[in-house]
Amino acid sequence: MGVKGARAEHSSDHAIAGAVSGFMTRLICQPIDVIKIRFQFYSYNKIIESSRSFATLDHWQNSAHFVAGAIAGSIATVVSFPFDTVRTRLVAQAHHQPVYKGFISIYISILKTESPRGFYRGLSPTLLQIAPHTGLQFVFYSLLTDFYKSFSDGSSTTVPNSMIAGSAAGLFAKTAVYPLDLARKRLQIQGFEHGRIGFGKFFSCRGLMECLSKTAKNEGLRGLFKGLLPSQLKAAATTALHFTFYEQALVLLHRLRV
Repeated sequence: MGVKGARAEHSSDHAIAGAVSGFMTRLICQPIDVIKIRFQFYSYNKIIESSRSFATLDHWQNSAHFVAGAIAGSIATVVSFPFDTVRTRLVAQAHHQPVYKGFISIYISILKTESPRGFYRGLSPTLLQIAPHTGLQFVFYSLLTDFYKSFSDGSSTTVPNSMIAGSAAGLFAKTAVYPLDLARKRLQIQGFEHGRIGFGKFFSCRGLMECLSKTAKNEGLRGLFKGLLPSQLKAAATTALHFTFYEQALVLLHRLRV
């Protein structure tokens, strides 16, 4: 049953499959940090397994998948957030006048000038979006794969099914939480004005609500969805790859043990 964890895989299978999924997806299009992927898929399945001890949850499968996905996504986000901040700073700096020379340079600079809290700028909107985002990904994926199986004789998830369901799940989930993603990125570059020279007026804000209201006021409601299309394309591609590699890794591990 794939991501639902209904098979009798070894407990290590989910960690291995998550690692394979993260590695292969990053190799193809460099999406999210491998650490986040590994924690997210492994945590999700462990939470789903634990929830089966509550009989009443059998009648709330979609809710269970949403909650498990939300918790798993939040855990993975907190663990990997400093890496995300570092990556955002590297991408956001002016190429003609770079402030940072590499990852080590960024870590040292943030620790010296901003304290460890600098690594977690934008964490609140990220957690607010990651719970529904990851939860919706797993719910949409579960619903779509079940829908596909209802019209076929297969009991396992196929590659085309994983690709289509994963792509749609990533697209829908990203669209639903995009304004929070925009706020996260804008908060992560606060205190980084010197690295944005030449990019025009610097967008400054002190928190999530100010960031959202200021964006809507100055740029209109459409401003909350700036850059949505490329984000949708990336989310569709990476989510499809995550689920597909993950599912196929589980299938391979299962066959090797038969």
